[in-house]
Amino acid sequence: TLSFRNPGRDIRVYLQLDQPSTAFPEPQRVEMRVGDAVVDSFLLPAGRMELRPIQLAAGQLGTAETVELAVSVDRTFVPASMPALRSTDQRELGIRVFRAFVQPS
Repeated sequence: TLSFRNPGRDIRVYLQLDQPSTAFPEPQRVEMRVGDAVVDSFLLPAGRMELRPIQLAAGQLGTAETVELAVSVDRTFVPASMPALRSTDQRELGIRVFRAFVQPS
């Protein structure tokens, strides 16, 4: 979940993200939500970094002082359960988010 101050006007959110693992033969579905509303949904293939712009209208941000943008994926993986990775990492992982930037529109 990404939290930021509600600017009270239209914005564009930029996310730099990737799916570093080849755990899945098909791209992962990534979903972005503000509250219960899905504001973006897309497929993210493994091994490719992406800069994803998301346009949000002021009305989608709500009236609270803080906006919470939830990022979720349809599948996760545990590196330790993948012999090819030779990892002891027991965390349940999805995608990596490197940077997030909020810009007024």
